[in-house]
Amino acid sequence: MTKTQENKMSMYLTVQDVTNDHFEAWKAFPALKNTFNEYKGLIMQIKAVRLVQEKIITGVTKRKKLARNAVVQKALRFTDAISAHAASTDDLDTADRVSYKLKDFKRGRDTIVIDRLEVIYEAAEMYIADLADYRLIQEDLTEFAALIKAYSDVVEEPRKAVTNRTRATEQLKNFFKQTDSLLKNKLDRLVNQFETENSNFWMQYKNARKVLKLGHRRRKVIEQQDTQP
Repeated sequence: MTKTQENKMSMYLTVQDVTNDHFEAWKAFPALKNTFNEYKGLIMQIKAVRLVQEKIITGVTKRKKLARNAVVQKALRFTDAISAHAASTDDLDTADRVSYKLKDFKRGRDTIVIDRLEVIYEAAEMYIADLADYRLIQEDLTEFAALIKAYSDVVEEPRKAVTNRTRATEQLKNFFKQTDSLLKNKLDRLVNQFETENSNFWMQYKNARKVLKLGHRRRKVIEQQDTQP
């Protein structure tokens, strides 16, 4: 959310508070009641989208490291077992194809590491019936597949987060535009009818409608203004 949007949001919330505080004055005014409900709905949508837009990719690096370590440990077990079995059957091509060491997974980019893991998985799938003597069975292969998927998913998280934030930014622009229009063309005009009928409500509403560059301090300023005689 931009600074301008933050300031506007502060104004929106203050307008909501002031209008709620004077519910008794307008509760029998259907047009204002319906408009105010629409206004509150837009605010809720802005809040929901803001959570998506401002969500920081926390812990992704840590989760990716843990996921890589887990799948690599499993991959190396299969690599050792397949290599030993291939050597005993003179299957030098397979032994060479899976001859990865720990260093091959520490230095490679995520996409390269995933490719190497899939090569090992294909060989493991082919030889799984012969690996029981090496303490690897079908359940281990299933777990290996799940670990590869978990690692692949966490690698994709940052890219998905960027896409989601970009979409949320556009949605926010649209919701702010709708809210500004609703205030200017509907709610402001309806509250104007209270200028003489309930001048306290009208004045507080007008004060609340001012966009100040104060962020969350906006409400405090309004409260101070309301206490003046």
